[in-house]
Amino acid sequence: NAFLATDRGVLEVEDDRAGGEPVLRPSLVPSLLRVAAHNHDLGTTQVRLFETASVFDQHEGVHRERRLLGLVVDPPAGVDARDATAEGQAAFAFLRTVVDRIARIVGTDRVHVDPETTFAGCEPSAEIHFDGRAVGSIGVVDAKTAARFGHDRAVVAAEIELAPEGIAASLATWPPESVAETLPAFPAIDRDLTVLVEEAVRWADIEAAIDSNRPASLEATEFVTVFRGRNLPTGRKAVTLRLRFRGTDRTLRHEEIDPEIGTITASLGAGVGGEIRQ
Repeated sequence: NAFLATDRGVLEVEDDRAGGEPVLRPSLVPSLLRVAAHNHDLGTTQVRLFETASVFDQHEGVHRERRLLGLVVDPPAGVDARDATAEGQAAFAFLRTVVDRIARIVGTDRVHVDPETTFAGCEPSAEIHFDGRAVGSIGVVDAKTAARFGHDRAVVAAEIELAPEGIAASLATWPPESVAETLPAFPAIDRDLTVLVEEAVRWADIEAAIDSNRPASLEATEFVTVFRGRNLPTGRKAVTLRLRFRGTDRTLRHEEIDPEIGTITASLGAGVGGEIRQ
């Protein structure tokens, strides 16, 4: 099974009724890929699917059962189908927004993905963390693996554990308590910044660099997208982030934000070796 971690084994079924499926499925991704390919055959150009079900595997004779949320998405419309890298990045960015939405629903304050931990069957891939806890994985399905399931374009998959671990604790207290907050009295100013960094630099590293000398009026830092491939130096990637500035006592002017952008630019340079792309 392409989506089975190398240190895990499948759980076989010793029953004649198992027929052509003598093992319990260790991942939701294969069935989602098959359903997505069937929808493509029927003429659907953009497929976005999810499933919740139990998966099974074993390690050194110890069986494990988990309940997962599986997701599979195609690239959004408007992406050049001849550029597999761009398609993968666009689909990854879209599914990342879905993961962020799930995090907000269950009351998670902080989400990040760790590319140092791989998702079997996917490349590139990353581990999903909610408030510092590993809860699942996300990645671009390996092209050869995707082709075996009938896909000739990039497709991105994710799995989030619902039980017994993962986001089980959050679901046990769901829905989270509603908290009323005073709406901001003054409008915000958003600025998008694209920074060129080494491939090994994580989103958490970028956030930490900004926070090391955080401007007073910086309200939020949001991930927008990441670009790899043509026109970039080898081993580098371009990360686009959105900076939101807001004053607490008045409406800020755009020229007041320029020095703070300079502070953030300097922090990114010192903290992660970032170079701003114009």
